[in-house]
Amino acid sequence: IGAGWTDNNDGSYTLVGNGTLQTIKTTAATVGALYRVSWTVDSIDNGMKVQSAGGLFDFSATGDYVELLTATDVDMGFSRSGGNVVNTTLSNISVKQLITVA
Repeated sequence: IGAGWTDNNDGSYTLVGNGTLQTIKTTAATVGALYRVSWTVDSIDNGMKVQSAGGLFDFSATGDYVELLTATDVDMGFSRSGGNVVNTTLSNISVKQLITVA
């Protein structure tokens, strides 16, 4: 996990942000591949995003999320959105590459 993130040892991760780009990487992605990313936002006080060389999906509310995202870099993860300081707890993070059949 990245700087500022804490593994709560219960399947959740907490970020106490300081305004820098603090990323929790979830997988070594294949550029151009499609992924099903799901997670739960247990608490949040500012904007976050799923990113892969830039923002793929922004979120700022608690709840469950499921998104189909195409990797644009080998790193995929969660970080603050914009230059905001954010404190959040995420759980149930799942990243699965989808196989496409031509």
